[in-house]
This record gives sequence, structure tokens and C-alpha cells, in this order.
Amino acid sequence: MMKQKIFVAIAAMAISSFAAGCSASQSVESTPKIVSQRPVGPINPDTRILLTPGDMIGVNTFPDGDTSSGGQGQKIDNLLECHGFINATFHIHTHLSIFDPTGTQIMVPWGVGIVPPWTFDRDNDEITAGTCFYNLHTHDRSGVIHDEAKTDLNLTLGNFFDVWGMPLSTTNVAGYTGTVWVKIVVPGNNGPWSDTVDPRTILLSDDEQITLAVGSKVKNPPIYDMRRF
Repeated sequence: MMKQKIFVAIAAMAISSFAAGCSASQSVESTPKIVSQRPVGPINPDTRILLTPGDMIGVNTFPDGDTSSGGQGQKIDNLLECHGFINATFHIHTHLSIFDPTGTQIMVPWGVGIVPPWTFDRDNDEITAGTCFYNLHTHDRSGVIHDEAKTDLNLTLGNFFDVWGMPLSTTNVAGYTGTVWVKIVVPGNNGPWSDTVDPRTILLSDDEQITLAVGSKVKNPPIYDMRRF
């Protein structure tokens, strides 16, 4: 039986922009090790991989947090502000998987939508606090997107990428270019791959699994169980 989680320490990478944004009082390394989980497919399409907060999914490729063109405290998409406190009466979780043109699963970084300096929980490998939070954010490197607001804002995957400061279109996912294949799995519907869906328009919903593959489809991509979030 294939192991559900493969955590491999590959190397240490200095990320100067990330280090500059981190406070000396933070309880985790400013230049965390690159950690990777290779794609676990093909798998039984009816099998879900249980995720726990702090899990690290995919090859660590991008600097943590938002890019300079992403959320730095300003309003995003004329809609999303950075809040010191979010009334999370509405709170859902969507999972995002990204596969590059080689079929390698790429890690969605932690700290997207959370303005540093950050406070870390080292035991659980997740960010617990920051200067402010956007309604869309990631606490860890599991690929789980938190959508929190007073009411449902009908946010999309395009909004998340705008907060992150990364491109997203039918031919570009965070800088990887080629035909973008989209697979959406929601409770009760394991959707097919499509190369005609504009990923920016995908409405985020609870327990939704969004897989983006650049160049070609991935056979039986992993589906995750987010019950612990």
C-alpha cells in the first residue's frame, strides 16, 4: 500500500525577500528547508488522503507569503481588505493542487494572504498570527485555502491568486505556461478534466478540490480529506 505522506528534506534555500520580511522573534527558521512530497498518483479515485494542519504537500518552489504585487496590506480586487480580526461566521476550506509541465506537484506556500511578521506554531508547522489577514489565506503548506468572512463573498480562485500576487489564466499558473487543465471535485461529484474552464472563475466552496495541471492532465491526481481543518 502506497504511503499517504512522503516528507523528504532536500536542501536549505536562502530566500532573501522572505528573510527580510521575518521578525527575529519568530520561532521558526527564516529560511526553512525545502520539503517535498512527490505526487502520490495514480491512486484509487475513490480514496481520499487525510490531511492534518501543518502537512507539507508538493515540492517547495515559491517564496512563502505573497509576492510584492500581491497582498501587502492594500485592498485587492477592490474587494478584499487585510483585517486585524476577521469575523469568520462564514469559514470554508478549499484544497488547491498544482502540477507543473513535468507532472510534479508544486507546493502552495504558507503565509499567502497573511502579512508578516508572522507567529509560528512550530509543533504544528503553521502560521497562527500576522499583522493582518485577507479573507483568503493559507496557514501552512498543505494546499488548503481558508475562506473566512462575516458572510459568503462568493470568492474565486482568481481572487486567491491575486492575493498571492501570481498570474492565473487558461495558459498560465503561477508562471508555468501551457494549456491549463482543470479538475474540480466536490462532494458527490468527481468532475472530469477540462481545458476550457477559466481557472480564475472557479467559485470556492467547502470541501472542494481544485487541481490545475499545466501542459497535460495528471492520471488519477490525489484527492484530500480536510475533515481535520
